[in-house]
Amino acid sequence: MTLRPPLGRSNEDLAALRRQVAVLQAAQEVAQQIVETVRDPLLVLTPDFRVQLANPAFYQLFHVSPAETEGQSIYALGNGQWDIPALRTLLGELLPHNTVFNDYEVTHTFERIRRRTLLLNARRLDAVQRILLAMEDITVRTQTARRLQQEIAERQRLGRAAQQAQAALAHVTRVLTLGALMTSIAHEVHQPLAAIRTNAEAGLRWLDRATPNLAAGREALLAIVTNSHRAGDVIARLRATVQKAPPHMEALALPQVIAEVVALTHHEAQQQQVQVRTDVDGDLPRVVGDRIQMQQVLLNLVLNSLDALRPVVDRPRTLLLRAGRLGAEAVRVAVQDTGIGVDPGMLERMFAPLVTTKPTGLSMGLAISRTIIEAHGGRLWAEHNADHGITVHFTLSTAGEHAHA
Repeated sequence: MTLRPPLGRSNEDLAALRRQVAVLQAAQEVAQQIVETVRDPLLVLTPDFRVQLANPAFYQLFHVSPAETEGQSIYALGNGQWDIPALRTLLGELLPHNTVFNDYEVTHTFERIRRRTLLLNARRLDAVQRILLAMEDITVRTQTARRLQQEIAERQRLGRAAQQAQAALAHVTRVLTLGALMTSIAHEVHQPLAAIRTNAEAGLRWLDRATPNLAAGREALLAIVTNSHRAGDVIARLRATVQKAPPHMEALALPQVIAEVVALTHHEAQQQQVQVRTDVDGDLPRVVGDRIQMQQVLLNLVLNSLDALRPVVDRPRTLLLRAGRLGAEAVRVAVQDTGIGVDPGMLERMFAPLVTTKPTGLSMGLAISRTIIEAHGGRLWAEHNADHGITVHFTLSTAGEHAHA
């Protein structure tokens, strides 16, 4: 018997159909191989959200078998563990609007594994009326990012705590430094107070005359006012230096700060017979800095120089404070003395905490001074002089080309 092709179908048509079926079968096999090879979990869903196909990565991650998965509604998998509101929203929006969802993040606790964070990517495959749901397990990445954020937050907290501790230590050092200067400070206050008393007694005598000398009495009163301002200025400077307050950065006139420190240490230098000179550029620009901290740095450097000058007996005791431009955007300040200096190996080490060549003191002044200058964006260092003593330099940024002191 001879087989005949169905009515209306030629042998050529049947051959073409067989070829098309073979191509589709081959394509399906390739697609299945691709799905099985992908390392991320994949699901192929029917339009009613039943699992038609899952790849080995899905079974491995969620510890389920094909028998528990294929043909099941995705919302029924693992006793409903996949019934996630976010997933229902995603798939519910996908079909009617033909939308592609990328990197839809879901964090969920699944039945047989610990809590996971997944990135879901979904696409509707119109040609075969299916939905492709791909998942990327980013749990480790998310945990690592969270841990890094916590570490950054902890470092920031420790940084703030270190800054507070450093500020407290600087305050203690400043108060102790002023304690060492109490004789000098008392002398600075005593002078205007003694002048006030003298002028008050003189004024009373002028006014108690049979014919009061009003002009002389007025001069005595003016002198009292002037000296009361002098005493008030000393107390105000002392109060500002001792107060514990956060740094206040401003456009600062260095010549004024230098003059304040020279005045504050005047009696100490006079007692040691030290000649103190200043050499400040007339057009010195203002710098960006905190007045109290700059006063503390200069005070530390001047007191160190006075200590280094104390043993000197074979040459003049001199102390020079210089300030000048360093290029267009910086100023350099130097404190130079003719003291006993330091050993070459100590020149850099003396800026380390608790390192000192003096028999008394906290040994923190120079370390705190360097910290303050570096916090201002500058640099502090020391050099041996050609003859005697050392010079300590520091730099600061200018507040602007036209902001002059």
